[in-house]
Amino acid sequence: MINIKYKLTSNLVKRECREKIFLFNPETDNILELNKYSWEIVNRLCENSLEDALIKKSDTTKFIKELLLWKIIY
Repeated sequence: MINIKYKLTSNLVKRECREKIFLFNPETDNILELNKYSWEIVNRLCENSLEDALIKKSDTTKFIKELLLWKIIY
């Protein structure tokens, strides 16, 4: 069973499935498994609005912009 914990935007939903997270880009059919570091970034972003998170965590801005291009699947 999938537990949807957070919704950051309409295009980015964080889902947990057996402690793994997968991102799926339907335009390219690419699948990316998030590593521990990127998982923690998503968790931190969930504490704030997406806009605030991007401003406060400028070092992760590029990573987050890339994430927003993906849809999460399991």
